[in-house]
Amino acid sequence: MLPAVAFEHLVRQLLETMSYTAFVTAPGPDSGFDIDASRFDPKIGIIRTVVEAKRYSKAIEAEVVQSLYGVMLHEKAQEALAVTTSWFTPAAKRFAEGKPIRLIEGPELIELIKEHLGVDVVISVERPTGRPAE
Repeated sequence: MLPAVAFEHLVRQLLETMSYTAFVTAPGPDSGFDIDASRFDPKIGIIRTVVEAKRYSKAIEAEVVQSLYGVMLHEKAQEALAVTTSWFTPAAKRFAEGKPIRLIEGPELIELIKEHLGVDVVISVERPTGRPAE
């Protein structure tokens, strides 16, 4: 299993191949985000993105996305990005709608890593498909 810090560095490396400048924030007391990234948009200029990287085996709840949005506003960043090896709850997805927050779940993360880093990865997290019959 990939340690949390190694996962953060993998996400940073992925962002760098996607035209971001990125660095992992200092370990220790959580600043509310794991990676500070920026990219240049010719129409807008520099766009700062705060990134939360969650190496989880369960659903990411709305509170995580809400907290990241608050950090984005506090840090005066223009975007937020939440990346997980698992998935986001419907409430988390609803909260992100209409906001400058991108959510990347496990299957999309696998595709992005393959496309940008040229590496095939396996995430051994199974998303529940429904409630068992009673």
